[in-house]
Amino acid sequence: MEATVGTRDEWLAARVELLEQEKELTRRSDALAKRRRELPWVRTVHIQFTRAATTAVLVIVALALAACGGGDTKDSEQTHQDQPSSTAPAAKQAGSTIDVPEGEYTLEATPASGKAGKLTFNVANDGAIDHEFVIIKTDRKAGDLLKGSEADESGAVDEIANIAPGKSVKLTVKLRPGHYALICNLPGHYRPGGKPGMSADFTVR
Repeated sequence: MEATVGTRDEWLAARVELLEQEKELTRRSDALAKRRRELPWVRTVHIQFTRAATTAVLVIVALALAACGGGDTKDSEQTHQDQPSSTAPAAKQAGSTIDVPEGEYTLEATPASGKAGKLTFNVANDGAIDHEFVIIKTDRKAGDLLKGSEADESGAVDEIANIAPGKSVKLTVKLRPGHYALICNLPGHYRPGGKPGMSADFTVR
């Protein structure tokens, strides 16, 4: 498909529309995951494996794990990299990489500040359902953005729309000095039951 050339306003409008579509897809995925968890249980029969059978199963599992791999997608504005969330963090410059573990329903940023310029957010979904990650430039506290049932995303810089359970995704962005809110804004994740949920404050010096 031949790429079209437009203004930055046209690009921003198209990107906002795409992000809304991605969020709708994630909402449907959450709904399907909920229905899957609500399926009735089936009583199983315990089978005693011999040592030989157990060894064969372990070999098959090891081969399957070895065949699995991650993927990278890069463009001029951001870098997304999928990897197992259990991978040990690589050596990094202070403040250039921020670890962001997510769960039901928590979100933290370590460290909570960084230097202006390119910063990499290593977002790990340690939970059991899909989450997202949104960076918003705002003067308000990360927990004070509620608008209706979700957070107000005015000033959004970039986001990762869908992070599967057990996955880590890296997002590299160029940020100016100021205050930022890091949130997951999927339905019910930002303020679950009206209580503080998935949000964290971040400062760029």
